[in-house]
Amino acid sequence: MARGAGRGKGRTAQSEPRVSLDHFFGQVAGESHRNDDGSDRQAIFPRCRVGELLVLEHEPDNPHDINAIRVLRQTGEQIGYLEREFAGEVVSRTAKGRHYHAIVAGIGQPLRSRFYGVALLIVVEDHGASDAEVVAYAHEILSRDRRVGASAPEVPRTARVDWLVIGTIVAVVLVLIAILATR
Repeated sequence: MARGAGRGKGRTAQSEPRVSLDHFFGQVAGESHRNDDGSDRQAIFPRCRVGELLVLEHEPDNPHDINAIRVLRQTGEQIGYLEREFAGEVVSRTAKGRHYHAIVAGIGQPLRSRFYGVALLIVVEDHGASDAEVVAYAHEILSRDRRVGASAPEVPRTARVDWLVIGTIVAVVLVLIAILATR
């Protein structure tokens, strides 16, 4: 995962000056697979919304990876896993007191693919920020940060549609509309 791209040191959350947040962008892995209960992740993606807070759940009994972390909607519907390269780091750092939160940063479907994918904004903090603080921080980041890092196969620019950029642009527009609607 290209964690350097799209990284940012967050300013302190507005409602709690003691909470310092950081973030980076990633993507959901395993989006083309079915869940253990038979549900189709591709059918779940269209119900996801940019800015939606997700649940990260360690799955230590996973036969493929003891560090596997499921990515779920608040309803319990699984949309995939954190990328393997990052999941081990999350498990290790969570044991040392770090907290990780995932937010939908974009949803898209590449032009020549039948599968949808989900871009994630991962928020990292040390002091137990509330969900409201994390969501407010995520909306701030999504409204200003248009770069999304993801580990996708390298394809010539002319031969691909960069769905992560499109998803991020949509996210920014939706966040701006939400902000204007609350005024």
